[in-house]
Amino acid sequence: MNQLQATIKTIKNIENLHALELSFGKQCIHMLTLELNPKFTTGSVVKIRVKSTDIAIAKEFLGELSFSNQLDAQITHVTNGEILSSVRIEVEGFKLESIVSKEASLNMQLKKGDDIKVLIQASEISIC
Repeated sequence: MNQLQATIKTIKNIENLHALELSFGKQCIHMLTLELNPKFTTGSVVKIRVKSTDIAIAKEFLGELSFSNQLDAQITHVTNGEILSSVRIEVEGFKLESIVSKEASLNMQLKKGDDIKVLIQASEISIC
């Protein structure tokens, strides 16, 4: 499980849906949740989590995507297994891991030092 420390910048509530914007370093991440502990308010420093299998990678991508979280990152290590690949990433000093298919890793020619976009759906992020 990947974990980042971030600060809540904004919270918008519509009925039971909560949309949060969080900052870490120079980047922002968006989160959607149906449950939000009332102790979390604007300015709160929180730890957010995302599963390795919920992190997608884009390399040399030009175009539009519906992912609200498109973070600039760099690959620090790639391990290709039999079926899956572990791609270690650094975003604003935080270390993350993305699990992708070996086929995708080889097709994209992922390697240490590559500048990439990390893509995470807002609904796949949680506060711990």
